[in-house]
Amino acid sequence: MPLRDSRSYKVVFTPDYVINPENYPNIPKSLKIYEGIKRAGYGIVKLPVIDISEDQISDWIEIAADMIEEYQKRGYAIALIIINCLEDGGIWLSKLRAELESRKLTIPKIVEFSESELEEDEEIFSKTESIF
Repeated sequence: MPLRDSRSYKVVFTPDYVINPENYPNIPKSLKIYEGIKRAGYGIVKLPVIDISEDQISDWIEIAADMIEEYQKRGYAIALIIINCLEDGGIWLSKLRAELESRKLTIPKIVEFSESELEEDEEIFSKTESIF
């Protein structure tokens, strides 16, 4: 019997901000992206806070790339959510992209949210629900 996935084979990788906006004092405190992801039924992978040590970043990039590789092998649609007012989108986008390219993997769709969009509930829901 084949396994069914309640997330419809769609998963998004997000910055820590999406789940823990209260930890980011200089940008709007909104859980709307997270709520939009849940409402759309996508799976979610939260990456660690952006200010971890340099040696930990390499480990997390490798883990995230491993996960993306496995999801791609299994036919999942994958997206990376970035917040443009966070360093490197909040997910070390440049390092993650370099790791994926070194493995010859497809770069997932990148969905960018601006700081001004974080204030607009309906805009966030609409953009989140139409990722895939």
